[in-house]
Amino acid sequence: MSQSAPSLSRCLAVCALCLAALLSACGKPAADAAAGNTLRVAFRAQNPGTLDPHNGTEGSEHVILWTIFATLLNFDPETLQATPGLAASWRWVDRETLRLKLVEGATFQDGTPLDAAAVKFNLDRLVSGKATIAADLAAVSSVEASGTHEVTLHLKYPAASVLLALADRAGMMVSPTALERDPRGFGRNPVGAGPYRFVEWVSGDRIRVAKFDKYHVGGEPRLDGILFRLMPDPETRLNALRSGDVDLIYDVDPASLPTLQQQRNLQTVVSKSLAYFEMYINMAKPPFDQVKVRRALSMAIDRHALIAAVQQGHGEPAWSPMPSGEWAYTPAIANQPPYDLEQARRLLAEAGLPDGFTFKMAFEAGAINERRAEVIQAQLARINVKVELLPSETAQAISRYLSGEVPVLNNRWTGRIDPAMTYAGQFSRNGFTNVGKHESPGLLAAMAQGESTTDLAQRARAYATVNRILLDEAFNIPLFFQAGIVAYDKRVQGFVPNLLSKPRFDGVSLSR
Repeated sequence: MSQSAPSLSRCLAVCALCLAALLSACGKPAADAAAGNTLRVAFRAQNPGTLDPHNGTEGSEHVILWTIFATLLNFDPETLQATPGLAASWRWVDRETLRLKLVEGATFQDGTPLDAAAVKFNLDRLVSGKATIAADLAAVSSVEASGTHEVTLHLKYPAASVLLALADRAGMMVSPTALERDPRGFGRNPVGAGPYRFVEWVSGDRIRVAKFDKYHVGGEPRLDGILFRLMPDPETRLNALRSGDVDLIYDVDPASLPTLQQQRNLQTVVSKSLAYFEMYINMAKPPFDQVKVRRALSMAIDRHALIAAVQQGHGEPAWSPMPSGEWAYTPAIANQPPYDLEQARRLLAEAGLPDGFTFKMAFEAGAINERRAEVIQAQLARINVKVELLPSETAQAISRYLSGEVPVLNNRWTGRIDPAMTYAGQFSRNGFTNVGKHESPGLLAAMAQGESTTDLAQRARAYATVNRILLDEAFNIPLFFQAGIVAYDKRVQGFVPNLLSKPRFDGVSLSR
């Protein structure tokens, strides 16, 4: 009898442990992944818009897309210069003809050959204008399969940015077989030729990809898979990393850095980024149709104080769409316009607004975004400009601006691989954020000049003119470049940040 009680206790304990493990496995799919060679990443949105790379609009989708889709070209993470991808080599035959030599033996994840015919199928999809990102290849008139593993792009006019567009969404190759079989469902069940194949998407919870054993570009994937936990709330992502529920988080709030740096099992990386925050302005809406008003607002923003208050000093003041050190940066306009409240008030008076005015500003809800908006609100109040803050979910904030409901949107431009893509996307007459269809004398000509050559020095001179016009016209108000902050468990090896601040997992592994 004296031995039977301990035996019963042990049995009950074992049963309880088994039940707890079973319930944990059912309730937390990420825990299963932790036991194997699967990287768990906190994705910063409730869901991607789509996993069809040619029809998405959200910059956050790249983090997942790059795992599923191989691109025709890749890019150096530090310089953003083109490197080989599915195209082993390339050359400009002339200023309006680009020829690609494809790697041989590559296949899509469904076994479809990745040859010139498949590449032409993909690029034709864009050139035909039937895809959301068709504008990325607007300069291309036709695509020719000039050999079994050779593709030639014929351009309507010189456009140097076409090359690096092929390292972005436009260069992500989808399986023609899978797309033709289910065109409507492809965005939820994608097939590419990247290092990881799509497995599942549980809306609002997770997206899972698994190693593609026949990946043909670069080295063999070092992970068995990647589990993306869908976590739109920054605090939830932070807690998940600290508790071990995920291995890596990105777009980290700088205010969280001290806490993360105190945790011995975690590594933090702070890197330079092309992503910058700005005030998008509908210049067709009074009083923003007056350049003096826009200049006054820009002069009333203390960018250094904004970075200190919101970014804890991590970041760089933005005077143009390009940060210092980048080849398209223009040193001559640094610190312009100066922070000058007296001159700002004088400009408002000259514009007929000596007593200031009131406007509504939309922005994405969230603690750090609210801090940024409140600092802007307080700074503009010094020149008697009152800002009504309208926080909302990201898509709604953008929609409020694009629809004309509000004249100003405070949001982030995530940066693009080639500067021409940033300039065209924001400042051309049909640019995505140029809601007022504002046109400035000489701007389009200077932008075209920047596209007309592949010589970086000549392009930089053209973009210096562009940057000067943007400054003079106060075409939007750039605020600051965001530091790229990533935090991860020290078991994560081989992670390399890039200037786009969109994590890639090429070469990433997990130590045992």
